Amino acid sequence: MANEYDKIFKENIEELLPYLAHRLLGIDANTFEELPDDLQTTVERKPDFLKRVNPTDGTPSYLLHIEFQSAPDAEMPYRMNEYYAMLLRKYRTEIRQYVLQLGRPVSKQSAKLQTAVLRFHYQLINLREIDYAFFLSSSQPEEILLAVLGNFHKTPPQKVLAWLLDKLRQETEGPSHRFEKYANQLLILSKLRNLDQQTFRLLEDMPISLGIEFEDLYSFKKGEQKGKQLSQKETILNLHQLNVLTVAQIAKAVGVSVATVKRIIQESQSAAN
Repeated sequence: MANEYDKIFKENIEELLPYLAHRLLGIDANTFEELPDDLQTTVERKPDFLKRVNPTDGTPSYLLHIEFQSAPDAEMPYRMNEYYAMLLRKYRTEIRQYVLQLGRPVSKQSAKLQTAVLRFHYQLINLREIDYAFFLSSSQPEEILLAVLGNFHKTPPQKVLAWLLDKLRQETEGPSHRFEKYANQLLILSKLRNLDQQTFRLLEDMPISLGIEFEDLYSFKKGEQKGKQLSQKETILNLHQLNVLTVAQIAKAVGVSVATVKRIIQESQSAAN
């Protein structure tokens, strides 16, 4: 994925991926075993998602490698080929590779690499081509959340979000913190569709607490803190202290250059020392 939203996205999508693998890829597994993320030879690569899958039907285990693609990237086939070669050399086992597109679809013909001596390909799936109702029909909250990444067709996003939240509440009856957990994850996923503000407004009308991180995040983005206007410098430093956004995201939220954000953060750290 692009660096802009990597950290917060990966931390929250990690626990959703087994459900996505089951619902979207048809993978039924007894366990998903952790594997080292870093692959290093003469170059270093860090996969978005890498697990050893132990199928429920007793067939041999294999490696499941998933990458997320938020924008067209001509380098993706070369990177996927590098991943495949490194994984094959290290684990000597079957590898199944998928690239899940979160943005504008690109041709499935781009998911291959061919030369005079090499024929390589991987599976390319665009979530925007999958009907949101496919995910919404599930009874698993983790799968229901993925509806926000699906194809809304002509249904207004506001309605899809409202239905999604209603279904989540039905499936998380009991301790309120369960719904709040998924509400926070929905905010993260909805940002990939530029629907985070609509999602936040719907959640504001619900009797729940979203947690200080997101309350502060949206407060800072509006340039407010406890009813007072923050200076540009204070806003940048507060966003940085949340440890949620990257420098590029902070720059975009505040409306300044990346260089300006870096300078303000460095000056603050120097002053603290």
